[in-house]
Amino acid sequence: MKEKLKTNLLIPFFLTALYITELTAVYVTSGDVYIRHPWVFIGISLFYTAVLYLIRNQKARYITGIIMLVITGIADTGFVLLFKMTETLFEFPMVNLRGEAVSIFDSLDIDFSFVFIFGTCLACFVVFGRRILSALPKPPKFKNYTLTASVCIIGALAFNMLAVEIVRPFKEVRDDMLYGNRVNAYSELGISGNLLYELANGIFTKTDCGDFTSDELEAYIYDADSVYYSSFPENTEKRYNVITILCESLEWFSFIQDSEKYPNGYNLENPDVLKTLFPNLYRFYGESVVMDNFHSREKTDIAENISLLGAYPTEAFINYSFPSNNISTSLINNLKTIDGGITYSYFHNGYAMFYNRDEYMKNLGFDNVVFGDDMAEKEGFTDWADKSERNLDSQMIQVCKEEMFPADTRFYTYITTITMHGVYAYRENLYEEGYYDALAAAGAALSPSGDTDYDTFIYYCAAVMEFDKALGEIYDYLEENDLLDSTIIALFGDHNTFYQGLSKYVKNTSDTS
Repeated sequence: MKEKLKTNLLIPFFLTALYITELTAVYVTSGDVYIRHPWVFIGISLFYTAVLYLIRNQKARYITGIIMLVITGIADTGFVLLFKMTETLFEFPMVNLRGEAVSIFDSLDIDFSFVFIFGTCLACFVVFGRRILSALPKPPKFKNYTLTASVCIIGALAFNMLAVEIVRPFKEVRDDMLYGNRVNAYSELGISGNLLYELANGIFTKTDCGDFTSDELEAYIYDADSVYYSSFPENTEKRYNVITILCESLEWFSFIQDSEKYPNGYNLENPDVLKTLFPNLYRFYGESVVMDNFHSREKTDIAENISLLGAYPTEAFINYSFPSNNISTSLINNLKTIDGGITYSYFHNGYAMFYNRDEYMKNLGFDNVVFGDDMAEKEGFTDWADKSERNLDSQMIQVCKEEMFPADTRFYTYITTITMHGVYAYRENLYEEGYYDALAAAGAALSPSGDTDYDTFIYYCAAVMEFDKALGEIYDYLEENDLLDSTIIALFGDHNTFYQGLSKYVKNTSDTS
């Protein structure tokens, strides 16, 4: 027994380094030092163990162990980075996002605690393994290597498959994204476990349609009898235009002072000055029906789908999974069956290919689809994305307002903004617009002590001032062209200001529920 332990000594040292690395990654993303449903990760480590055990050469084991630790550490670093930037777990549909998804990273928010501990584990394995390598006995050959290898590998893979099934009930909790009751922490499955779980479900698992087959569900969704047009009156005296604005990360605390709801928000001696900083948002707030129980908690694609489809669709019709579907039951395609005299346009000053919007918005029925890529060719629009900053919403309105709000035809225009999309840090374009100085003059200056959380709030508020300017541009153009009284504007946000924990900080809460 002692001889066998000495022969395979590298394996427990490898597993120790692997588990410390994994649990450290879980800790820095969730604050927990455990994995609640560890079976998938145990299955992965069992597979690693089988691979190392089947290698009958100590030096080859040593090198393979280093390679597997490096791969695991790099992967964990990437998922920690994703979580730190977006507070979002990895999900399989992200695989289908195109390369432009990288554009969400304004800067690399590396967690140095994780990198340091992972680096220490790797270094210890490398140094210690090198020192004892010559003293380790040579592993004996198996009498029937093929059979032993087959049993070990098949057994490890079978345990992994079983582990995915064991934790599948967890999916029922996490997949109800519409109501936001999922557990958004890597302490549930671990980072490696979550990765394998998502890949297994995304690649091998078919959509659960309940009592329907996939064909029956599709037939039901596209059945004209299930679409009730009575909600769209055909004869009204006034024929309205509609502007829908999906406003990135908009929250009330960005322009309202309320120490009870937002303890770490504004604390100004004269809160009325906020009406000067955000005149158009206050005007909109005063003239609108305000639904303060409608939270901007959904992610971008879900928020857009809710507003364009009326509900979050089945998996078979999610935009980035099936970009070529013609969504016949979309709001726009429904409206087109009733009134053909409306121009439907979509504008977004971000990348065209992110979430496959360049394809998907056409499938929803939009006649005109315009993105930041197109706006960059217009005079007066600066493509700040090339300079690693968010484009300005006000510039989008300035260069596109005639297309957005045509005076000679009824229109339905959907606008997705980008300026308030995190990360919240100093931006040259917002400085040039004078927003930082205006906030400072109002008593909301950057913290002299370098309070990172408070400064994040101020940087966010400057981005909100930019959107306020864009909203003012919309007001002005509609009034100049006698369109305001015949236009309905719907404004809503998405995915909170979750970047860098800003929403939690301002509300002084530990979670987003």
